[in-house]
Amino acid sequence: MTKPYRAALAVLMLLFILPVQKWARLFFVGSNPYLSIIAFPQSVLEMDKNMLWFTASYQALPWWGDVDEPFNRPNESYSSTEQNISFVKEPGDTQSSYFKHYAYMSVIEGQLSIFHKWAKDIKGMLTARYTLDSMYGSAVGNLRVETNTIQYIPFDYSVNHSIHNFYLQGIIGFRIGNNPSGLKLGFGYENTGNLASVFNMNVNGTAITTDRLVWGWSSSPCSHIFGVRHVNGDAWLQSSYSTGPVYQYDIQFGTTFPFAKFGTRFRYITGAQDQFSWKSDNTNTVLDQNFNGEYIKNVWSKKTDDFIYRLYGNFILQRTQAYSINLLLFGGYERYDAYNALAENLEVQTDSRESYTTFVIEANPNVNIFGDKGFSIDLAALIEYSHTRFENLYDRWNSLIGGSKMTYWSTYIYEGAEYWWEDFSYADENFLDFGADVALSIPLYGTKTERLGLTLILFINTKFTFKTKTYGTNYNTSTDVVFDPVSYRDNYKREVWFNSIIGLMYQWERFTLRIEFYEPLIYSLFSSTKVRNLTGVLFEQEKSQAWAVQEGSKIAVTLGYEL
Repeated sequence: MTKPYRAALAVLMLLFILPVQKWARLFFVGSNPYLSIIAFPQSVLEMDKNMLWFTASYQALPWWGDVDEPFNRPNESYSSTEQNISFVKEPGDTQSSYFKHYAYMSVIEGQLSIFHKWAKDIKGMLTARYTLDSMYGSAVGNLRVETNTIQYIPFDYSVNHSIHNFYLQGIIGFRIGNNPSGLKLGFGYENTGNLASVFNMNVNGTAITTDRLVWGWSSSPCSHIFGVRHVNGDAWLQSSYSTGPVYQYDIQFGTTFPFAKFGTRFRYITGAQDQFSWKSDNTNTVLDQNFNGEYIKNVWSKKTDDFIYRLYGNFILQRTQAYSINLLLFGGYERYDAYNALAENLEVQTDSRESYTTFVIEANPNVNIFGDKGFSIDLAALIEYSHTRFENLYDRWNSLIGGSKMTYWSTYIYEGAEYWWEDFSYADENFLDFGADVALSIPLYGTKTERLGLTLILFINTKFTFKTKTYGTNYNTSTDVVFDPVSYRDNYKREVWFNSIIGLMYQWERFTLRIEFYEPLIYSLFSSTKVRNLTGVLFEQEKSQAWAVQEGSKIAVTLGYEL
C-alpha cells in the first residue's frame, strides 16, 4: 500500500485520542503526527491534505451527586452509584422496607475540525468543541426506623444538573530557519446549566417537600439526615454549591531539531462563580434544620485561579529506517488558589484562601517501530513523580503586636475514617506513577479507492499516593502568631488502572468513517488511613477493593471529508 494510505490510516487519530489525554502518553512520544500534534503543534506541518472532520461521542460516567465536583465521592469506600434492596421483614414489621438509588453522568460531545495548507511550510488547523455533562440522580424507598417502636419513612428524591463546555483552538505551523515550529492558541468557556431537585418524604406523619440537595446515598446510616440513627438508608447533605462561568486560556509552542522535539505549554483557568448556601428557617428539630429553608445567594463569589506551566522534549537516542529509540523528559508546575471575592467588586477579597502548588517530573522511554504499508507500533513507559503542597491560610489578628499575620487554619481532626470535606491546616502529597502505553496501527485492506484499517491502544498504570495532613491551632504571643501542630492523618493509596481502545477506519474516495470503542476503565484500589498525635496512633484503617469499573464504555463516530 502507498504512502497516502498510511496517511489516511492515521488521519483521524487526532480526534480519536483527545478524550483520553488524562492517562495517555502516546501524544507525547508516538510516531503519528495526528497524535503528537496534541503536545507538539509543529506536527501540523507533517499533514498534507486539506480536510474537514466531525466527531460525535457518548459516554456514561458514575456520579455520586456532588453538583460542584461531579467526580467527588464522600470517601474511598463509595464504589457504587446504584443499589436496589428489598429488606427482609423482621418480627414486628407491618410494612415492606426497600431502598433504591442510582445516579449517572452522560457526557455528550461534538467536535468540528478543519485543516488547511496555505503554503509548503505554512499550515493550520481550527477546532471547535462542545461538551455537555448531563447528570441525573434518583433515590426512592420506604425506610425502616427502629427506636422504641418501628416506624417507616417513605421518600423519593431526584436531581438534575448539567455543565456546558465550549472550546475553540487554533494551530499554525511554520519554520524558524530550518526548524519546524508551531503555535497553538486555545480558549475555553464552561458554565453550569440546569440545576433542579425535589425531595418528598413523610416522617412521623409529617409530609415534607424541599429542594435540599443531598448526595452519596447509602444503605448504611451516615449523616442521619432524617433525624434518626437506626435507619436502613441515608445520604449526606450538600449545604452549598456554586454556579457560573469558568474560563480557560491556552498557549502552546513547539519546535523540532534534528536530535529532539521540544514543546512548552501555559494554561490559565479562572472564574468568579456565584455561591449559594443553605439557610434554615428554624432549628426546632433536626428535620426543620435540614429541610425547612432555602439556598440563599452569597454576597461573596468563589474566585479561582489555576496556572500550569509545562516544558518537555522527546530526545532521539537511536534511529534507523525500521525503528526509533527515544527518551521523553517532562517538567511541570501548577499553582491553584481559591478564595472569596465580593460579587459586586472582585477586587475586595477575604483573607482566607485554599491553595496548592505542584511540581512534577517525568521520564518516558519510548520506541517507535515502522513497518510496511502503514503498519506501526508505538511503545512507551511512564515514570512520573510529583510533590504537592496544600495550604489553607487566613490573616490572624494579634492585638499584642498591633497587627496581623498570615497563618494556617485552626483545624481539628476526626478520629475515624476520612471524608473529603474534612478541613486541615496544611498537607504534603507525594505521588508516583508507573505505566505503559501500546498503540498498533494495522492496515487490513486497500485499493485505489477503498481502505480499511484497525487501531488498538492499551494503557496500564500503577499509582502510589502518600499524603500527610496536619491539624493544629494558633495562639498569639507578644511578638508573633504561632501555629501549633496537634495531630496528623497519614493516607496511602495504591491504584492499578487498565483501559483499551479499538478503532476501525474505512475510507472511500474523499470520505472517511471512523468508529472507536473505549472499553470501560477498570481499576483496583488499596487504601489506608492513620490518625496520630504526639502520643501515638488514635485510629487506623485499611481497605482493599477488587477490580471495579471507574468509567463506563464510550463510543465515538468520526466523519471526514477531503476538501
